[in-house]
Amino acid sequence: MVRSSKAVNCLLLIVSFAAGCATLPPPTDAMGIASAEIIRAENAGAGQYAPEEMRQARKALEQARERIDSNDNLQARYAAETALGYAELAQAVAEAERADQSAYRAENELARVRRNIQENEQQRESR
Repeated sequence: MVRSSKAVNCLLLIVSFAAGCATLPPPTDAMGIASAEIIRAENAGAGQYAPEEMRQARKALEQARERIDSNDNLQARYAAETALGYAELAQAVAEAERADQSAYRAENELARVRRNIQENEQQRESR
C-alpha cells in the first residue's frame, strides 16, 4: 500500500512538472537578444574572423525558432541562449583579431619611425 501511494505521488510530481514545462511562454526575449547579438557580431567582422562561431550562432537561433514552432519552449530558450553564447564568442574573436591587426600595424609604424630617426641621425653625423 505504501509503495503504491509513493508511486502515485511520484507520478503526480512528474506530470505536474511536465505540465509546468509545457506552459512556459515562448522565449521571445531571449530570441530578440540573441538576434541582436548576432547582428552586433556581424558588424564587428565576425563573419570574416569567426565564421564557425557565427555558423553555430545562426544554427542555434534557427533551432530555437523550430522549437518554438513545435511548442517546446524550454528547449527553445536553451537554443536561444546557446545562440547568444556563440554570437558573443564570435564578436570577441573578431574584436581580438582586429586588435591584433591594429597592434601589428602600430608595431610596423613604430619600426618605420625608428628607422627614419636612425637614418636622420646617421645623416647628421656624416655632415
